[in-house]
Amino acid sequence: MGLQGDYVYAQAQDSSGVGTNIALNNANFYTPSDGNNPVMQMYIWNKPENPFDLFTVNSPEELAGNYEVSPAGDWGGQITSDPITADIEHVDDGSTWGQEGCGELINDLTGKIALVSRRYM
Repeated sequence: MGLQGDYVYAQAQDSSGVGTNIALNNANFYTPSDGNNPVMQMYIWNKPENPFDLFTVNSPEELAGNYEVSPAGDWGGQITSDPITADIEHVDDGSTWGQEGCGELINDLTGKIALVSRRYM
């Protein structure tokens, strides 16, 4: 809460819109002048429905199985239906949280699938 009691109105799973024109896969934040309440709208998010949005791990046995994946957005390669078979290796930039890959990578990922971890704060 702000110093003037201007707490945030947080609208989770906001399905605003008219008819079939519902806002999806987005969020916004309105910041009025001091003393007024800001508004955060977090809309409904849908999952990709493509049948190939699965990531299959063949081995080791304890990790084998299908995993859901999400597209990379506007960066990196996009998911296709063409199968790729390669070893997976975590990225490493040599820092404390090297598997996030925020710095220059120090490991060789040639011919491998790079796994980037994301921490949730």
